[in-house]
Order: sequence, then structure tokens, then C-alpha cells
Amino acid sequence: MKITQVFVDGQDYMRAWPMRAELAVLMPENRIIDLTRKAQLWIPLFAVLTVSMPIAMGLTDMVPSAIASALLMLSLPLQGLYWLGKRSQSPLPPGLRSWYRDLHQSMAEQGCQQVPKVASAPKFYDLAVTLKHAFEKLEQFIKSDR
Repeated sequence: MKITQVFVDGQDYMRAWPMRAELAVLMPENRIIDLTRKAQLWIPLFAVLTVSMPIAMGLTDMVPSAIASALLMLSLPLQGLYWLGKRSQSPLPPGLRSWYRDLHQSMAEQGCQQVPKVASAPKFYDLAVTLKHAFEKLEQFIKSDR
């Protein structure tokens, strides 16, 4: 698998994962996604400041270490995306696999339209898509009861 594909998978997994408090207790994805998004937003600014401050203060002997620090900072969002990409393509462990199938079965029994297809060897990405679909349908069901 190409490294660029791992990053793309990580982005896709971030979009597919439902950021719900109920899932935050069970899985680390909420924390990783939140930190990765914040890192993508703020780290470039800190990296630029880290390099520009020694230059602005005339401390040219500090510039190489500032550049190294900035490069390390810039790698943090990539590390989050890499973890998410690898996780998205990892097969579900047996406990989550049965939960995934039970969730599919419950959604079909409730008459949910457009239920995602059940994967024979489900991965975390398949679980994310199914959970997102289930939460959306659940919210629609709750709103229609009011």
C-alpha cells in the first residue's frame, strides 16, 4: 500500500467516523480525529512562528534547530492521518465484528432504507460508515416521533 493512499484513507475515515459522545468512551477515534483536525489548523502557524522568531531576533545560529522543530511539528497532523488510514483498513476484531453484524441486522429489521452492504471481512472503515448511517437514521426516527 502506498503511503499517499494511507493518508487518503485517513482523510476518508475522518469524514466517515461519527463524532458522537457515545463512541468516545469505546474507541480512540474521536480523540485522534479531534487532535488531527486541530493540528491541521494550528500547527502550520506555530511552525512558521518557530522559524521566523529566531530570524527576526537575529539569532541565526538558532535557525537550524528552529527548522528541525518546525518540521517535527508539521509531521504531527501526518502522524494522525497515518494512524487513521492504517486503522481504517484494519480488520475488525471478533467482538466488534459481531457488533457490526448485529447493527446491520437491527437496521434491516427496523426497515431502514439504503442500509450499507454487509462486508464479509469488515474493516474499521465499514464500521464507521455503518455507525454514521445508523446515527443519522436514529436522529430522523427521533425527530419524526416528536
